[in-house]
Amino acid sequence: MKMTNSTMWESIQTLMGTQETGKLGYACARNLRKLMSECKEYMEVRDRLMMEYGTSQGDGKFSFDPEKGKAFADAIREYAVIEHDVDIYQVSEEVFCSGNLTTKEMFALSWMVKEDS
Repeated sequence: MKMTNSTMWESIQTLMGTQETGKLGYACARNLRKLMSECKEYMEVRDRLMMEYGTSQGDGKFSFDPEKGKAFADAIREYAVIEHDVDIYQVSEEVFCSGNLTTKEMFALSWMVKEDS
């Protein structure tokens, strides 16, 4: 499946917050591992740019003044749109809807649902 760095990053954030079990939990864990591996270089670039343009809050979070925030957004944009072909594990709608995902999580992870062929 083709995914951009920014889509992978957002999906990683969502998958890290899920507490699923069973087949859906397996799919979430497998996809998290695949995305983390595929997105490694982007995360390194993102972290470097955050340290360059932002101010560390000491808790792993960064703040940006408006000017540096815009500069960060401009710098990361060229990396965010790079596409990768990722080996994603997809599940049926029945399995996807069998868990405890919130509506927000379901929307963010809808790429995990097999399309009818």
